Amino acid sequence: MRKIRIRQLRMRKIRIRRVRIRNVRIRQVRIRNVRIQQVRVRQIRMRQTRIRKIMKEICIRKASKSDLLAIQRLLSTYFLDMEGLEPENFMLAELDGNIVGCVALIKSKSHGKDFLEIHSIAVHPNFRGKRVGTTLVKYLLTTIWDQCCDLYVRTTAPIFFEKLNFKKIENSEKLSVWEDCENCEHFEKCTQHALKYSCKH
Repeated sequence: MRKIRIRQLRMRKIRIRRVRIRNVRIRQVRIRNVRIQQVRVRQIRMRQTRIRKIMKEICIRKASKSDLLAIQRLLSTYFLDMEGLEPENFMLAELDGNIVGCVALIKSKSHGKDFLEIHSIAVHPNFRGKRVGTTLVKYLLTTIWDQCCDLYVRTTAPIFFEKLNFKKIENSEKLSVWEDCENCEHFEKCTQHALKYSCKH
């Protein structure tokens, strides 16, 4: 009987020791997770601080003919071209004398209807995720309030424009806006999303 009690006591001590070890490990994991979270928060705050600093220093201006090569160089990063566009169609984001972003705004007509279109938006790879593109588009939106036509865009990044209050449009409206879509053999499988921003928004 005594041996049984001794064995039971030993087993109890072993269980208690295991529980203590497990609790220590759990505390260690929690402490590690808290530290990881603190590091992430610091990194996010540092990134936000850098972005705010960059945004304060960025200058938005209208492009001129002297900016042609810089625009072409930036667009070529994303295999875009300036077909049918002039440098004067572009707005530029400039930082320390360097062009870090561009976007074109053109006025077109289709089926007798005038409309505005955002075209060839590009941001230097080193400045992606730093709200340069958002700043450019928001600036454009402030310049079209006196226009009586809607603003359209064709893009493979619809979420970016939806965050700026653009709305997706149906294929029927897409056909009525862009005549080149009517004869496109890839229309039904098109990877570009069409969105609209109402100037009366």
